[in-house]
Amino acid sequence: YEDVINTGGPVLESGSVVFVPLETENFAYVVGEVVRPGAYELKGDVTLLKLIAQAGGLSNWALKTKVILRRGENETTYDFTNIDEVQKVKIEPGDVVYVPPVETNYVYVLGNVRTPGIVKVDRYSTVFDVVMRAGGFTDRAATSRIFLFKGGPQGEVTVCDLSGVLSGKGGGVNPNVAPGDVVFVPDNPLIQVTEALSIVNTVINTISNVRDFMGW
Repeated sequence: YEDVINTGGPVLESGSVVFVPLETENFAYVVGEVVRPGAYELKGDVTLLKLIAQAGGLSNWALKTKVILRRGENETTYDFTNIDEVQKVKIEPGDVVYVPPVETNYVYVLGNVRTPGIVKVDRYSTVFDVVMRAGGFTDRAATSRIFLFKGGPQGEVTVCDLSGVLSGKGGGVNPNVAPGDVVFVPDNPLIQVTEALSIVNTVINTISNVRDFMGW
């Protein structure tokens, strides 16, 4: 270690990973976009899927399609949208699993906002934040019943109430958003999820068709 002390060691850049192995032969390591990165003892047969579960699962910012398993000098990339594949991969002592962050950081904000479309987000963005980035609510917006589709139209749905945020009283439901989410602001506070989903699917399909046609 004398050379490192004298020279300061290599220069780290944004996104660099520093790995300090434990003095044991029965651990695997999970770094990157998981809930609890760290070293995990291997007890019995552990698959890639099980190891990620032990680490709390993938974070909302994980690039699910390019999870990297590093074994010695070899690296293999796995797609976590293919559960059948990752639940068959056996983990060995010394393996390092790296979950990279998503390559895009955008959400759809649709419905009764002034400039509906695609909005950039960061790790701290909430539903209210992205609505404001989309120009704010129109006069017809039902601010007490906003739909958040996690990961896209087919994802888990949360109904958000931002009326308290707007009035300054606080409270309500104003969760964080993540890449791929869809926020839909209806004009009817009685609208049901199925109707909202139908509108969202129609709008997103239209946007996708236009982008394909324009070559975006």
